[in-house]
Amino acid sequence: MPALYDRVLVAVDTASSWVVMAAMAVLTVVITVQVFFRYVLNESLDWGWDVPRLCFIVAVLLAIPLALGRNLHVGVDLVIDLLQVGPRRVVHRINAVLMAALMLLVAYDAVVLARAT
Repeated sequence: MPALYDRVLVAVDTASSWVVMAAMAVLTVVITVQVFFRYVLNESLDWGWDVPRLCFIVAVLLAIPLALGRNLHVGVDLVIDLLQVGPRRVVHRINAVLMAALMLLVAYDAVVLARAT
C-alpha cells in the first residue's frame, strides 16, 4: 500500500508541476499581450487582468505544497544554523505549531468570509 501511495503522490506532484508551469506561461503571455495592446495599439483586453490573476492564484496555491515537499521554500535560517540539534528541533516544533495555528485561523476566517458573502 505505501508503494501505491508513493506512486500516486509522485503522479500528483508531477501533474501539479506541469499545471504550475502552464499557469506561469499563460500569465506571462497574457500580460505581455496586454502590455502590447495597451501601449502599442492603445486598446485594452477585457480579460487581460482576470486571466493572469487566476493563473497567479493557481500557480501559488499549487507551488506552495510542491516547494514544502521538496524543501525549496524560502526561509531565513541564519540563527537556526547556529543552534545545536536539540534546540533546533525545539524551534522547528514550535514553528510547526505556530504555522498550524495560523492555518487554522486562516481557515476559520475563510469560513466566516464565505458565510458572509
